[in-house]
Amino acid sequence: MEAILGPVIAVLFSVGYTETKLRKHRSAHKAHQEEYKALVERVDVMERNLGRNMLSAMIPLSKSVKELQETVGLR
Repeated sequence: MEAILGPVIAVLFSVGYTETKLRKHRSAHKAHQEEYKALVERVDVMERNLGRNMLSAMIPLSKSVKELQETVGLR
């Protein structure tokens, strides 16, 4: 009797443990998917604004280089 009852109880406990771990894993996976979607959205916004941001950084630099060239006499 103990030879049959022991393994059956062990299997039942292992199935319960596995289900608990799977539920935790699924909830963590869902949270990671939501975080991933948010990051992809942020990257898309950054890519759309990349040209404008580069121009806004380069225009003052090019004006300063032009002024420096005029001051030094290269232009």
